[in-house]
Formats: sequence, structure tokens, C-alpha cells
Amino acid sequence: HAEARVHDAQRYIAELEQQAQAKALEFAGPDLPQALLLQWLGTNTVALREHLCAVTQAADEAERVHQRQQSEELAATQGLAAAQAQSSQMEAQYKLAQERA
Repeated sequence: HAEARVHDAQRYIAELEQQAQAKALEFAGPDLPQALLLQWLGTNTVALREHLCAVTQAADEAERVHQRQQSEELAATQGLAAAQAQSSQMEAQYKLAQERA
């Protein structure tokens, strides 16, 4: 799940970068130096990538927490099953001891 969300976010950011470049070039005209335009685009691209990195880390952490919870639930279920089996075995031994007595 997390990988798909990250991939979608990366694709979306790439599309935004292309749209931003196209719009900026469209509106730049001769008054805005190309170097300044590229610097502005680069700054915004860095901010988008930093945001994507934070989103990716949050998604990874959420996935780790989810997997840990699933592992803990499985361990608890297995522990309960083992305790029930032991209880049943002890009950059977008790009944057998009563029958012999």
C-alpha cells in the first residue's frame, strides 16, 4: 500500500514540475531572466521533493507499525491457543485422575 502511494506521489510531483516549467516559460517573457526562472523552479522542486520524502517516511513508518501490530496480534492469538490447549490437557488429566481414584 505504502509503495503505491509513494509511486503515485512521485508521478504527481513530476507532472507538477512539468506544468510549472511550462507555465513559467509561458509567462516569463523577456522581462524575467532564464537563470532566475530556473532558480525559482529549482527551489520549488526541492521543496516538493522534501515533502515527498517526509510523506514516504511517514508511509513507511505507518506500514512498519501495521506489520508490528499484526505480528503482536498473531503472537497473542498463538499464546491464547497454546494456553487453551494446555488448559484442556490439564482438565483431561484431572478427569483421568478422578476416574482412577
